[in-house]
Amino acid sequence: EFKFIKVVCHQYVCPSPKDQQVISNLRKLFMQHIFERHFEVTENTKLSLREFWKDHHNIVFRLELVDTAWQSVTKRTLNSA
Repeated sequence: EFKFIKVVCHQYVCPSPKDQQVISNLRKLFMQHIFERHFEVTENTKLSLREFWKDHHNIVFRLELVDTAWQSVTKRTLNSA
């Protein structure tokens, strides 16, 4: 069901500045998708942000957003790293 999850085992290595650019981009996209999802869910309801986080935010939701954010990272960003 979650084919986008890959387990990679390795020792911790500090990301290079170029890798940090990709990570930064991924974080921005992740947050963008969280807020888009929040507005989709709460647009026609009276859910507060707190209720949204409580009722609609779980580990599966976060993993799906990470996958969506990763799919949004452009080839240009990856090639520049």
